[in-house]
Order: sequence, then structure tokens, then C-alpha cells
Amino acid sequence: MDGEFSYLEWNKNVNRTLLCIHGYADNANKFEKLVKLLDSKYRVISLNLPMVSSTNDILTIQKLGAFVKKLCVLHNIKPDVVLGFSLGGVVALEYCHQTQETKKQLIMLNSLPKLFPPWPILFKIYKLIKPLLLHKTALFLISRIWISKTSSELPTKLKKKNYKSILGTAINALTYDGLDTLNKLPLHKKIILFDDDALINPKRYKKLINNIGCEILIIKNGGHAVKQDYWVKVSKLI
Repeated sequence: MDGEFSYLEWNKNVNRTLLCIHGYADNANKFEKLVKLLDSKYRVISLNLPMVSSTNDILTIQKLGAFVKKLCVLHNIKPDVVLGFSLGGVVALEYCHQTQETKKQLIMLNSLPKLFPPWPILFKIYKLIKPLLLHKTALFLISRIWISKTSSELPTKLKKKNYKSILGTAINALTYDGLDTLNKLPLHKKIILFDDDALINPKRYKKLINNIGCEILIIKNGGHAVKQDYWVKVSKLI
């Protein structure tokens, strides 16, 4: 813990470092099961994105990428592998883009460089109504449904307190387009998807996937990190 930054760390004396970035409604605890399965293969650092502690800040993916970059510089963290889950995947992409270090490996887990489904007309409508969705009253009303329907690493009390930052940042993230950024990124990159993921479903994003120029693995039965053996499958691919 250091002011605006907080993170969890395991296997401090291991040479290779894995930096983990959680999704929009999770925290650093998201990767605890993965750490146990990796069995000291990496020094693992799992950070808390600012939505975990902020009540009002609505952030962009670019700002989140800069946040991760600043944390790594301040704490002399030099990751060999950057792993981002869901929204954390595009944050990981943006962080790698901002640092331009070719020795890193990027892994986007249950994530794609564009999170909004490839439906052009709906996307245009979404961009038009986005300012309305980001209004505090709208965010509050959405949060009442979201809190009752969504399970995550965050306690309900914290989700109620930080709903503006958490949901506002997620709404912003849906208009991020990192396809060209990913394709031009000069490092080893890999995307891991699950065929039964209700949020980032490979069939729904097939058109986008066909335009991505990196390794893409589509694994059976894991969902959006909900199946019992999800982390077992992921651990074998890192």
C-alpha cells in the first residue's frame, strides 16, 4: 500500500514477474487461485485499479493504463508478463502500448481490444446516449440493478459506495478501440477466450476476432471466470 496505489505480492524472490490487472468490479484478490496453481513460477503482483478506492472518478482506459505505468515506475516493477482479465485486458493492452517495451508478453484473458460487440448501429446509438448514462442519477439507478445481479470480488458495501467510479469507468471502456494498437504492438501477445463466456463470447465477436493479428485461444467451459476449473485451465496457458 502506498497512497493512491495498492497491490498484493506473492513469491517476492522469484525472478520472472507476472503483473495481473483485474476487471471493472473486482480487486487484487481476483488472482489468488491462479497464484496457488502457478506454484512459484512467477513473482506475482496483482494491483488494485483506482475504482476500488474512488467514489467519484470516472476514468478512461488511457488513464488506467497511465495509472499502471506510474505504479510500476514508482515501485520498480518490471513485468515479464502482463495479464489482464476482462476490462483489465484492455488496461493491460494500453499499459503495454504506453511503455512500448518489446520484452514483455501481453495476455488478454476473457477480453478483446474492443469490448462493445461488433454491432455498428447499436454502437452509434450507444455513443449518442453515453453522456446520459454517465450522469450521476443514471449511474445510481443502473447501480441498484447491477448490485443485485452481479457477483464479483468486491463487497456489496463497496460497490454501493463506489458505484459512480466503477460503472462510469465501465461505460467509458465500452467505447475504447484498441484493435490497431494491439495489431501494431511489437511484443508477444495472446488472447484467451472461453466458448461459454456470456459477456465476451467468441461467436458474438467473430468478425472482430478475424481482424486480430495475434495468437487467440478459445477454450471450452470456463465462462467469465465462473466455472470451478477455470483457473486450472488458465494456469496451464501462462
